[in-house]
Amino acid sequence: MENKKLLGINGIHIYAIDKKGPVGLLKYQPGEKTVKKMCKILARYCSPYGETRVKVHKMGEFQVLPYSREDVEKLLR
Repeated sequence: MENKKLLGINGIHIYAIDKKGPVGLLKYQPGEKTVKKMCKILARYCSPYGETRVKVHKMGEFQVLPYSREDVEKLLR
């Protein structure tokens, strides 16, 4: 339900193509380094866990390995 709401909001959407998972929403155009980091964070919360194809609206698709739980916790500190 929340994913559908996010997809209805204007911005840059980020989501997994090949798995179930969350939708991210950006209000600005990030650089490539930031995009790859965001893709890895999003992939961490997809099921099943593992390599994930992530779509970033207006920027393309990225094949990424997810961050570990510990890596995500470090980023959020």
